[in-house]
Parts: sequence; C-alpha cells; structure tokens
Amino acid sequence: MSGKLLFLSTLVGFLGSGGGGGLELTLYNLARTLNKQGYAVRVVAPEASQLHDIPLITIAGNAQISAQSQGRQAPIFMPENAVLANMWHYAQQVQHQYDLIVNFA
Repeated sequence: MSGKLLFLSTLVGFLGSGGGGGLELTLYNLARTLNKQGYAVRVVAPEASQLHDIPLITIAGNAQISAQSQGRQAPIFMPENAVLANMWHYAQQVQHQYDLIVNFA
C-alpha cells in the first residue's frame, strides 16, 4: 500500500538557492525515489523554492538564520513572520491528509 507523505524542507533558504546545502539534494532524491515507488510525496518549502518533478507547496515568511553561521553562545532567534512557524501551521492544517510528515528543517 502506498502512502501520502509530506516533507517539510529546510527553512534557512529556498530550495534551488543552494542555501540548504546537501539537504536540498537529499530531500529531492528521497522524494523522487519514493514517488517512483508509488508514494504520493509533497514538499513544503519557503516561497521562491523550485523542485523539478516533485509537487511543491510554497510558504511565505522570513527565513531562519543558519545555526552554522552563529557562535556557540548565540541565542536562538525566531524572526517575526517566520517561515518555520508558517510551514508548521500549514502542516498542522493538512495533517489529516497525510500518513507521515517528515521535518527536514
């Protein structure tokens, strides 16, 4: 039996920008492979994202600052109108439509 899967992308940059690093390639390859195996995979990503051959739901909001660019003692900062919060609000609204939600953020 095939399932419906919802993947939440990185939130430090839009897909296709390179800002997500290796995560972009991992997410794309996993979604593409699972779609070929009969799963219905959808990806939620920040606005302006691009992903070939994979259904994409884009969400508006401000990007998170990458933890890798911050010092060890830097506080966690959530921007106003954060795309992270907006993506999870969307996921919460549609969760009943999916068998599995995976967070790649």
